[in-house]
Amino acid sequence: MALRLEIIAAEKIIFEGEVESLVAPGIDGQLGILPKHATLITVLQAGELRYRTTGTGSDVQKLYINSGFLDVQADHVAALIEVTATE
Repeated sequence: MALRLEIIAAEKIIFEGEVESLVAPGIDGQLGILPKHATLITVLQAGELRYRTTGTGSDVQKLYINSGFLDVQADHVAALIEVTATE
């Protein structure tokens, strides 16, 4: 089962696709998000946003952010962010 992820910055859509998991820098610590997660809206702080893409050869992508918001639904996550850099 996969999680639909959208990472959106002011200038462009950075990522849109299916992922196995997401780890985001929440205001009170790291947030781990998997499919079927409880509904959640939270503020993100500066740090590393990591997500594992689906499929064979799936790997972890990293994105360094300054701040943002995370909107989590059962199988859909939208991250509205101010981006620092990608790796």
